[in-house]
Amino acid sequence: MSLRVQLFAVGLLALAIPWAGYRYVQGLEGTLRNGLEQSMLASANTMAAALELQPLPSTDSANSFNDTVYATPLNNAPDLDGYINDWGATTDTGRPIGAATEYWAGLLQRTVYLFISVTDEDLIYQRSPTDRPYGDRIVLNTGNQNGWLLFHRSGPGGVRAQYSRPPLFAPTAEFEDRVSGYWRETSMGYDVELRLPLDFIHGRLGIKVVDVDQGTDRADPEVSWENSWATGGNLASGAFVSRPQYLDSIGKQFVQPGTRMRIVDAQGWVMFDGGEIDPLSNPFAPYSISFAEQFYRLILAHGDTPYQELESPPGRLADPTLRAALSGESVATWYARGTDASAVVV
Repeated sequence: MSLRVQLFAVGLLALAIPWAGYRYVQGLEGTLRNGLEQSMLASANTMAAALELQPLPSTDSANSFNDTVYATPLNNAPDLDGYINDWGATTDTGRPIGAATEYWAGLLQRTVYLFISVTDEDLIYQRSPTDRPYGDRIVLNTGNQNGWLLFHRSGPGGVRAQYSRPPLFAPTAEFEDRVSGYWRETSMGYDVELRLPLDFIHGRLGIKVVDVDQGTDRADPEVSWENSWATGGNLASGAFVSRPQYLDSIGKQFVQPGTRMRIVDAQGWVMFDGGEIDPLSNPFAPYSISFAEQFYRLILAHGDTPYQELESPPGRLADPTLRAALSGESVATWYARGTDASAVVV
């Protein structure tokens, strides 16, 4: 055998060794991934079977998820002072109403809290109980037969709820003492923080922001409004969804260390959220990884979608792949977790 043929054979062998290593590592990773998927699917099926007889609150499928007000659990009762800094992590769950308003909804035991932040360059108050215009105001539709709840002030401070009716939503002095709040002026407009019993909400909750601007003719102010639901000429607001307390104790029985578990209803709203994904105990520093390891990481990369909260709006499972599970399919999806070269399986 000539030297040229021998060198060619040695070259082929040198190329075959890393290729064989690549195929081995690829096959091993595939086996481990498949085993973890099957284990998690089996656990999910076991939990689903155990929860099958547990009733979940029903949400009207005709309601758009954008119309639904979802109350995030609160760890502590906020002070009614017009500031949201004591709402904890819930401050990341704000949702818009039109272009000028953002709101937050929270639940602690049997009490619902609302925080409504309005941008308004022309803040108008009602000067006296009988004067018009009635001023900027907030109206809630809770499905109560007595009417809507109106919140307005003649200036900043504590605010009392009073019943009102469409289309004018005028003050009536028919006060509801079970509902309270605080109105605070801001540099951009005003913030309103409200507290009402959960029993006061009859499956629906809509937020209407009535904006009064003086306009060019001071005797004829301009009135406009934005709603938390798409009206289409319909005064019926969207649904109100919160996590049932009885699921909290049930769900915690199935949470395993290092995992996060969510129970969702048929519309994708999160009814239970427990556990936490373990952080990497020994994350790799880039300088500690050899060139060969970096090369294998590069060629073995799966291009998994970055792991996010998977909820849009907050509280509703929005990932298209995972939403297939709502129709009864068994689904496992992988996501990349940050820059730590680790993955999350859902």
